[in-house]
Amino acid sequence: MTKAVIERALQAEMTHELGYPYADPAGAGSGNSRNGTSTKTVSTTNGPVVIDVPRDRNGEFEPKIVPTGSAARAPRRSARSATSRPTPPTSGPSTR
Repeated sequence: MTKAVIERALQAEMTHELGYPYADPAGAGSGNSRNGTSTKTVSTTNGPVVIDVPRDRNGEFEPKIVPTGSAARAPRRSARSATSRPTPPTSGPSTR
């Protein structure tokens, strides 16, 4: 069920991106169209799920619900950098 919900949301995102629904004749000759899918494994509370992520012909579709590529990798913060500590005073002559 999780797979179906995620894939349905991805199809809705693709429809929004392209501006026309699947199999709509309005998309013919639009310059960009659906171009199959690629697989991706996502971690869920029920365990890993393999989903089909739609692609567009121009390669411009970047899903928001399940980011792909470099967008999927959030920068890591260490516990040390998350704390705020006072800066130690510097020694040496003043530049004022």
